[in-house]
Amino acid sequence: MKKCSILENLLIMEVYLPNNPEARGTCNVIEALGQRMYDEIFGNGKTFRDTTQCKDIVMQYLCLFWGSDNNMYTNYCINQEDYTSVNPLFHKISPRPPCRR
Repeated sequence: MKKCSILENLLIMEVYLPNNPEARGTCNVIEALGQRMYDEIFGNGKTFRDTTQCKDIVMQYLCLFWGSDNNMYTNYCINQEDYTSVNPLFHKISPRPPCRR
């Protein structure tokens, strides 16, 4: 994922192609949404400044929101997380909403 790289290596529920997890249907939908938003919200006369730092912060926020379990989107992978490995690199976690509730 290019626009939503913040979601890489996190557990996201596959809702479009549940019998074919290799197809990454949900990730493709989130990435396409990220690309569309990226093209529409940055620049003169638009919502956000056209700077690298601003783009990084806004896209991290949006992608974490879309990929997490919150009032608008569902990600039941939060119930499948695995922290049993002593090495944190092997923990399986899902994205968290970007703001406190």
